[in-house]
Order: sequence, then structure tokens, then C-alpha cells
Amino acid sequence: MTGEPGVSKVRVNDADGVVPVLPDYGVFLRSPADGSDWIHPDDHEIVDGMVPSKRVFCRFLYDGVFYHFRYGEIVFRLRPCLWLPIRGEGIDIGDRVETTGVGLSQELFVSEVTGMLFDDSAGEIGYQLARTPISGKLYNAQHLRLLSDKTKLRPGDTLHPTPQWNKAFRDAYPSSEYLQPPTED
Repeated sequence: MTGEPGVSKVRVNDADGVVPVLPDYGVFLRSPADGSDWIHPDDHEIVDGMVPSKRVFCRFLYDGVFYHFRYGEIVFRLRPCLWLPIRGEGIDIGDRVETTGVGLSQELFVSEVTGMLFDDSAGEIGYQLARTPISGKLYNAQHLRLLSDKTKLRPGDTLHPTPQWNKAFRDAYPSSEYLQPPTED
């Protein structure tokens, strides 16, 4: 199962210490700390309504003090705190997906993902679709096909020096303006 609880991958950086490879996914099944010092002062209302829950959050940025989380369009900030990391399956809220049939037992349709909830008994993420909001039916990643390619390259972290051309070698070759095709007279 790809949605089973896992360990967040980490990258060791000399300047920042140990930093998780972002984005990563997880869930707050319990309140991660006493008090509210772990919540950004501007985000108390948002976090109070969402944590704890079975919602699967995406942790996408660390600014040195707070992690930035998102659940669809909802964004909030928390200090580093305890959460249960979940392996991402490549599907996010807002993605367009197509259901894949299992024999004749499931209707085929195209919809948008509106929610991601962790099923702790099955150890996988259940996806709520816009077409079935009232029924509460959740689909797992095996029964969904993503309709858009989301391949993204992370920005490079290797510093490459700018080449410095040696003047002696540059002057050894003629300028391209002298390389004209011969004209026929």
C-alpha cells in the first residue's frame, strides 16, 4: 500500500540542520501539543477547526520557524510538531481524476478531488470526489486515474560557476560575421 504510514524523508543541510524533503503528507490524529504556542498567531481560527482530524495535509514549505501546510485552498502555519507522516500517492485536492471500474461494480466518471482523509484501519488515503459529496463515499488511489501530468522538477541546489572565456582562445577564432557564404557573380 502506498498510503500506509511512513517516515518523512529528510535532507541534511549544513546551514539549517535536518530538514524534511518537501512536499510531504501527514495527518494530525491528535492535538500535537498542549497550549497553542505551536500555531502561528494569525492562523488560530483555521487550525482550531481542522486539527485534530483525519484530513491529510500537505506540508510544502519551511521558512525557518514555521511549516506551511495546505488542505486544498486552506493554508496555515505551524511550528515543528508531532504528526503522522503518510506516503503521498500523487493525487491532491483540486486534481481532476477518472474513476476506474472494478468489473461492473463501480460507475465510471470524471470528477475533481475535494477531500483527502486517512483511513487508519486500512492504512491508506481515501479521496472524496465532487460528484459524490453527500454520499461520503471515499475512493482509494487504486480506483482513480489522474488526468493531468504533474511532473515537476525541483530547483537545483548545486552552484555552478559562470564560465570565464580565456581571451587568448576567444581571439584565436574569427568572428562569425566573417563567415559568410560565397556569393556568385
